[in-house]
Amino acid sequence: METLKRVWAGQERLWKVWWLVGVPLWIVLEIIWILLLNRQKNGLFDVRSPGYWLPAIVGVALWILWLIAAWRSSPNVVNQMWKWVARVLIVLFVALSVIALLAAREEWQQRLAMATPSQGEITVSWREAQGNQHLPGQPEQSVQIRT
Repeated sequence: METLKRVWAGQERLWKVWWLVGVPLWIVLEIIWILLLNRQKNGLFDVRSPGYWLPAIVGVALWILWLIAAWRSSPNVVNQMWKWVARVLIVLFVALSVIALLAAREEWQQRLAMATPSQGEITVSWREAQGNQHLPGQPEQSVQIRT
């Protein structure tokens, strides 16, 4: 716990914050994100459910906290060149994330629209509802369901 306090306060060495916190965090978040997207694409997850959005929100929050901690720890290097390399990379990470979010906005709107039930009528034949075969000579009955 003391190490995490040092990381947040910017008192830890940059290489530790970058390689021992940031890289493993990024790997775990990418695996979770890929699993969520695959489950959603396969119809196993509703994009409106908290089980879908909660991990994404927590992941983004952790990523932002790491970016801040890495920025604060960037002066803790032997060669000050690494301070500027780290800060440039952090700015690039943020810029690329914003660009990716803007590019994916339309796709996410489509996913949410597909997940939202539409208004209308559904007609189901009695035979389909019961799973029975239609017998010749019997009239077809149907039921309308309003959504």
